[in-house]
Amino acid sequence: MNEIEKVLSFFKTAEDWNSFVELSNMKDMMVRELKSRLLTEMRIIAESNLSGAGWKYDAKDDYISIVLQKHYSLSICIEWSHWSWYKRGAGIWINPSEIIPEKFIEEVNANADLKAFLTANGFHESRENAWYPFMKTIPATVFHDGNNDSCRLEEECLFRAIQDAKGLADNLWEEVFKPFVENKNVISMLVEVLQ
Repeated sequence: MNEIEKVLSFFKTAEDWNSFVELSNMKDMMVRELKSRLLTEMRIIAESNLSGAGWKYDAKDDYISIVLQKHYSLSICIEWSHWSWYKRGAGIWINPSEIIPEKFIEEVNANADLKAFLTANGFHESRENAWYPFMKTIPATVFHDGNNDSCRLEEECLFRAIQDAKGLADNLWEEVFKPFVENKNVISMLVEVLQ
């Protein structure tokens, strides 16, 4: 039995099939709702942690980021649409029309303290896309309990927001953004790299 026939065999009645079609048609709307819940909680966390920290919170439906103040061509970012090429990815985003990616990577690698900070927080060099010269994989445990590494798609990773958007936001903050906000030396090192 091929895969399509196997899936179709799950539907025993027209009502079963109709329910599936209705849910499928609502998928994008449900994902937007879960993102909205997550972004509300992320904004609350950012507002209480970013005052005077040198970073500004910025988020929309397709990304969550903190932007280096006075240097808007650099941010720490989770961009959902890029998960198709980088599973559960977070990265240091740069604007390649203002910052030359190769030079940025070279300058970061030349700064032993900055390189050590990034490595300690799971970031590694990535030349796959010019706008993300350093990337990390967010651990699956941020999105759900257990050792299951199957959480790859944004829909799967947002599932926790149904019951615990605050917990998901807290975990994302801790894993991705907090190290940059709390380490005051990181800002000066990043600014130095941008010079």
